[in-house]
Amino acid sequence: MSTFPDMVYHLGGVPVGTRYGWKQGSTSWFVDGDASVTGDGTSPDKPFKTIYEAVTAASSWDVIYIAPKAWTSGGLWLGTAYQETTDLSLTYAKTGVAVVGLGHQGIIGQPYGTVIREKSSSTQPIWKVHAPMCAFENISFEKESTAVNGLYFYGDSAGVSEAALGSVYNCHFHGLAGSGATGDTGGAVYFDACWGATVDRCSFLGCRIGISFKSNAGTAGNFIARNNTFLSRLTAASEISADIYMYAQGSASCSITHNNCAHLIPSYVGGHARYIIVTADVRQGLVAFNSVGAVTGTNYTVGPTGTGIICPANVGHGPNWGNAALLASTTP
Repeated sequence: MSTFPDMVYHLGGVPVGTRYGWKQGSTSWFVDGDASVTGDGTSPDKPFKTIYEAVTAASSWDVIYIAPKAWTSGGLWLGTAYQETTDLSLTYAKTGVAVVGLGHQGIIGQPYGTVIREKSSSTQPIWKVHAPMCAFENISFEKESTAVNGLYFYGDSAGVSEAALGSVYNCHFHGLAGSGATGDTGGAVYFDACWGATVDRCSFLGCRIGISFKSNAGTAGNFIARNNTFLSRLTAASEISADIYMYAQGSASCSITHNNCAHLIPSYVGGHARYIIVTADVRQGLVAFNSVGAVTGTNYTVGPTGTGIICPANVGHGPNWGNAALLASTTP
């Protein structure tokens, strides 16, 4: 028996102490960028040096554990980051792969957490996911220099199967602006033409679009965003469009609950500056129990014509709070 960081034990190929189960024939892969001895990645004693090696080796239902890099004075403020030279991607053949960061990962990242930084001057997402039922947990995703997506889950043109049932849990995203002002073009976490997505207990700092859900021609939906925290600077119109943006074309459904938007909506009226936006094509869902950092004395509204939280008439909304008071609700 050997011990990997964060008390993850390795018992004959079966990891103990994580949220993920074990399937006959699955493999646990280990990555340690600081390891003095490396190997085939199947043992904590001989891990891979890079994340790309583990992604290449992984098959369906495998689990990839990524140890944090050692933090040194003057290093990246969230810890020393992995910065891969080759694009990270989970193709359709890698169904159900789980990627787990180790170490202490706090609400906005800690020096000893697992951090993945975008490639220098890249315009591509940090990590692409085209396989169904893939999961990410306990990882920080960090901007390098350009405004890119962090995690990009994408399906086919009909949104039928690829990247379905993806989940992101207890991750942190810093400075990832997405590729445009609206949620149909990306975000720090971007689900494009897929269904059954869940983002839970994540934090977003300075992200123009935090979570973006995009359905396509009525074939995608069942999106869940809950227990997330958004922290943005909001000193210019270009810095935020929405914390959660659900852009739908057809019969999508959503549950957006218990999120904290811990900042102010800027005073400018251009663009799409809102806490939560659900576009008019969404057929059903609930937007409730969210708390927003409204300006003192200002009671932003929710509902189809809301100024703080926008959702169509057929989506249930409220109660939501701003400055500990119920947001004014527009009757659908």
